[in-house]
Amino acid sequence: MYYSCFVVYYDADIQKAIKKGSLPKNVAALFRSTFEVLDSTRDLNLFDIKQLTSNTETVFYRLRKGKDRAIFIINDDEFYVLDIAKRDEVYKRWP
Repeated sequence: MYYSCFVVYYDADIQKAIKKGSLPKNVAALFRSTFEVLDSTRDLNLFDIKQLTSNTETVFYRLRKGKDRAIFIINDDEFYVLDIAKRDEVYKRWP
């Protein structure tokens, strides 16, 4: 049986925010479980995920969970989570 899985990388700032408590652990766990489901299904249509427009060639995606958003990219079956924050904060910080 062949298993291929995505790998999820979190930006260092997200890891620091979780350790400091500025990003609640329940929110981090919610997004972590969501990325685990995406890993097993590979179906971006299961969640509220939209491709964002950007001035760069990089394709950014937004994952919405309630009032929180995760900005991430997908590269070679790997998720790179760049930011997790409230709606009004997250869009100010990404390009």
